[in-house]
Amino acid sequence: MGFKPFQIGKYTFEEPLGRGGMAEVYRATARGAGSFLKQFAVKRIIPGALDNDAVKRFKEEAHLNSKMSHPNIVQVFDFVEDDGNFLLVMEFVHGPDLSAVLKRCRKKRQAVSSEFAAYVTQAICQGLDYAYHSIPPGAAEPLRIVHRDISPQNIMLTYEGHVKLVDFGIAKAASHLKLTRPGFVRGKVPYFSPEQANAQTVDHRSDIFSAGLVLLEMLIGAKAYGGESDNEILTNARERNLPALIESNPLIPKGLFPILTRALERDPDHRYQSAGEMGRELRRFLDEVSPSYDEHRVSKKLGVLFDQEKRQAQAPSRRSTPLSTREEMELLAGLEGFGRQLGGVAEAKVEAEAGIESEFSAEALRSNEIQLQTHVNVRVPRGSRRRKSVLRWFKVAGFVMVVSAVFLFRARLHRSPATATGSPGCQLSIESLPPKAHAVVNDRPAGEAPVTVNVPCGESVRLVLQRSGYKTYSGRVTIEEAAGSVRVKLEKKGRP
Repeated sequence: MGFKPFQIGKYTFEEPLGRGGMAEVYRATARGAGSFLKQFAVKRIIPGALDNDAVKRFKEEAHLNSKMSHPNIVQVFDFVEDDGNFLLVMEFVHGPDLSAVLKRCRKKRQAVSSEFAAYVTQAICQGLDYAYHSIPPGAAEPLRIVHRDISPQNIMLTYEGHVKLVDFGIAKAASHLKLTRPGFVRGKVPYFSPEQANAQTVDHRSDIFSAGLVLLEMLIGAKAYGGESDNEILTNARERNLPALIESNPLIPKGLFPILTRALERDPDHRYQSAGEMGRELRRFLDEVSPSYDEHRVSKKLGVLFDQEKRQAQAPSRRSTPLSTREEMELLAGLEGFGRQLGGVAEAKVEAEAGIESEFSAEALRSNEIQLQTHVNVRVPRGSRRRKSVLRWFKVAGFVMVVSAVFLFRARLHRSPATATGSPGCQLSIESLPPKAHAVVNDRPAGEAPVTVNVPCGESVRLVLQRSGYKTYSGRVTIEEAAGSVRVKLEKKGRP
């Protein structure tokens, strides 16, 4: 049965965008006099999830968002309580999240340039610096807001090239960080700072570490911690010395070495002490290697990756009526209260990896016995069979089965890609021992081995293989025939 639009207050819910354990997000519209039409993303607590804790967290999110207004943070316009419905009304972002961008790059065999990675990260640093250091009008103290869930799923990119931080759903003001459901830690495990992984109190420097993890992932085409399970990832988060690995990685430009090593210091006192400082150093890097790199270059990249989605987003049925400055002011004046952001919403398609925000018992973290209370954010395109399948899991199998379905979905997304298409050439089959090493051919991510790619016949190509716990392999391969293969046995680290 198809989705039927419905009305809550002044908002018409036009299309579902995503659903998690506590809330669901819709594309909604508000109409006014004449041809006035404005689109929003509206987050609503799922009726079945209405309990005191959910409502309290939702109101806290609205309260924090009401204090912020920044170009690198998705804006929230309204907080509504209507006949048992709790709504957070946000800016509708026309564009994918960073997770979808990385997924699409792997699918199209396109590398993320160091300029793109640095630009996106410096924009996020600006948003984080604002959230922590800005002083709202009429206030005497800075906001001191810590996001605690920096990840590719929570970084949105508009088709115009603007970068926006979303989902302050688990954010806290620094003065309240110790009051977050005692004994529990929330966030996405692959982007935990060491202090999160050890269930310690976090501050804004934890967000800086997570931003460094996102930057590193964009550069090397793989998650920084590696690991096959949450337990293994947590162990790596607690023990791995990432700065020691950076200088030996051929995929990282030397100009970014000092920035990454400082952002990823295990000791918060040795990291950047503000996101703004990290952002300024990234901007200096850009000024040295590509002074003209700006949102227009980001927009051009997204246009290549998401050409069809961009054209759909620009269709008349998906556009808001252009507003004059006066109309915009009238709209803002008419929306009751609150004011600025959220998360996990937008036009990111199903290529975006399912975002899993987890809540962990601090005791379980310390003992390595993880007990997941998982909230699933899956962005699915309208009319997709996958959306119907996911919703069926929610309705029939219940919460536990949904978690299982998402992990199966993620495994499917990460299967070795099919033979690369492109210009005629020779086929190179790459195998690693052990398997699942991340392969890079001529500085372009090729996926996890075993994998087959097209390479120029008779020409030497550079092959790099990387896997957690093993030394990086780097060599050159030449294929003379129509097809050839290479099998590389990786050497464990620590061996002489």
